[in-house]
Amino acid sequence: MDVTLLGVLDERYGREGHEFGSLELPVQPVVYGWIGGGVHYGPIAQRSRAIFHLSTADGDDFVISKKDSMHRSWLITGDGVFEWEEFTLKVGNLSADSLINDKAGRLYWIASDLTIREINTPQPISTAVDITVKGMNTAQSEFVQATFIDEFEEIWWAIPSGASSTNDTIISFHPDSGRTFIYKIPVRAFGDYTQQEAFTYDTLPYDTYSEWGADWLIYDTSRNIVGFPLDLASDYLGNTFDLHRADNDDGSLFTGKLIISTTLTVQKSFNLFKRINNGVDVIMNRKSTGSITLYGKRDTEASRQLLGTASMTDSAGPEVVFPHIPFDKRARTFQFEIETTDQLEFLGMFFREFEFDDSR
Repeated sequence: MDVTLLGVLDERYGREGHEFGSLELPVQPVVYGWIGGGVHYGPIAQRSRAIFHLSTADGDDFVISKKDSMHRSWLITGDGVFEWEEFTLKVGNLSADSLINDKAGRLYWIASDLTIREINTPQPISTAVDITVKGMNTAQSEFVQATFIDEFEEIWWAIPSGASSTNDTIISFHPDSGRTFIYKIPVRAFGDYTQQEAFTYDTLPYDTYSEWGADWLIYDTSRNIVGFPLDLASDYLGNTFDLHRADNDDGSLFTGKLIISTTLTVQKSFNLFKRINNGVDVIMNRKSTGSITLYGKRDTEASRQLLGTASMTDSAGPEVVFPHIPFDKRARTFQFEIETTDQLEFLGMFFREFEFDDSR
């Protein structure tokens, strides 16, 4: 007889499921718990082998995921403890650790049909990254990990792409906007912690405001508060990292890129030529060090062109800088690429003037 033993944790979530197959043992009682507290014992209604995960995705119901189906259960007053019902979604779950709730309590997971799903949405939400999700190594899919990044309100999944035997790719999803991004970061597991120490006015490591420069802005933010949530990740070498506290890769510089495409005008003027004859002002939050490099591509050009560089610092000390990069280019559409190895807080671009089909 196949028996599944379910362990229940506190803080509104039951997460642990342990499988025991073909045991020559009598059926054992199972520990049950639910939102609101309390632990009860009773026979389990589903005896098939399964991956179990419980969450508050649908009111106070438990959501149970199996390898080929999804179920919900709710508390009843009878001896059965729970009533059970299968969701109409005819897909299961590849990894118990892929199930994750967003800030609104909605439940997401990587499904058995190699899509990303939300429990109350009929269609997959992974269309934008369909090739990446369907190309994962299913032989290693049980090790997929998920976490919710509270600061950015994003869900991150770490998956093994292609023939990789380890999680080498991050899929980032913003539930409210639907934006999806892909990062190449190896992650064995996610975790969370909180800020344990914070600067006070008396413990600032600099004597004057000018010495602090742009780093003063860090002092005057929620990140400098004891208890602020920190997002952690471990690699396959046993190291643990804070995901969002540095502008380098474990001490090594890397080049970040921001790409903006524009026609500079409304849609009806798409096919008309525009001439940027006085360059652009790049608007950024000031930094104590660092610079950017600006490249541009016109229409269907295959290669980008260097337009200029600009500093993110300013001796006058304003919090926002507006460095001007001069150039003269003419095209129907423009693609601008900003690159830097430093931390960039980009706010916008301002074109002082441009000619529209040879008329200002």
